[in-house]
Amino acid sequence: MRARKLLLAFLFLLLLCGWSAVGSAGFPLAQGESPRAVVPETSHDFGTVKQGEKLVHTFLIRNEGTAPLTIARIDLSVPGTKTSFRKNVLPGETGQITMEWDTSNVQGEFEAGALVRLDDPNQSRIALRLSAVVKPPIEFVPFQQVFFSAYQDEAPEKKVRITNNEVRPLAITRVESSSNHYEAKLETVLTGYLYDLRVKVRPGSPFGRYADEPIYLYTDHPERPRLQVLGNLFVKPDFYVFPEGVNFGGFRSEALLKQPQLLALLKQTLVLSNRQGPLEIQQVETDLPFIEITREPASGKSDKFKLDITLVPEKLQKGKIAGNIRIVTNDPKVPEFLIPVRGEVR
Repeated sequence: MRARKLLLAFLFLLLLCGWSAVGSAGFPLAQGESPRAVVPETSHDFGTVKQGEKLVHTFLIRNEGTAPLTIARIDLSVPGTKTSFRKNVLPGETGQITMEWDTSNVQGEFEAGALVRLDDPNQSRIALRLSAVVKPPIEFVPFQQVFFSAYQDEAPEKKVRITNNEVRPLAITRVESSSNHYEAKLETVLTGYLYDLRVKVRPGSPFGRYADEPIYLYTDHPERPRLQVLGNLFVKPDFYVFPEGVNFGGFRSEALLKQPQLLALLKQTLVLSNRQGPLEIQQVETDLPFIEITREPASGKSDKFKLDITLVPEKLQKGKIAGNIRIVTNDPKVPEFLIPVRGEVR
């Protein structure tokens, strides 16, 4: 009984003194009092930096309110960043949020963000941002890869600018391709610092896709004796289909029956092109009973056809979709070909 009286007396004193709440940091808040966060600077640009540098910047956060300000937590947007800060900022004081950013795994124009979560009733979140142009020791522009799409008798060429961003000059002593699909030639723009690698497709490669074939550049650098640029080539046949197959992805048959308008979203369109001139499609068939195929033009010769593939919901069965569309033409070079159809009915 005595303990209960003491508790009631304590609560009465709190009310008498005007205390109405307790802050998230454990500080009692007087009625009408609240923190107010002011951050004079919310972004900082480091300009151009070397890859691997650890960048550090401190943001100030003032509490211009009448109650303690609490930083509940800080969420970071990218790996390689961390923060340090004091959790509580008293009224009239200025706290610090220090962000550290390790640029070892980033390149080019890049940003790192931090979302500060506060107990300020008027702004519970404040976004901070660091930005920089991160230069690697050796830079490849536009990419450290080249991409080609060509017919068998074509020989397109692309250029990669290689920039040495270090103080020490870099000599590239030899260029060597790992495949016979390319001819690679190096041109010196500024000795030791700027080079242009010209990659040209050799005509006559068999039809198909060739991915990530390295072109090696041998250097005099003790830590980087061999650099590489990856070649990617698609040798197109004179008659080809784009895209190369049909993929409906995963979908639920019940949803199609209830909402027929979804069929339009799943419709697939293929374009058939013949570089050698007009041909005639004599037959279009499939081993999948739940798809319908229409083509344009519907008859006659053309050097380009459009196929629309739609689903028939009433005929669908649950499971994997794995079949083909067979096209028969009057061209002896491509008398027939198969287009794969994939997906899953759930």
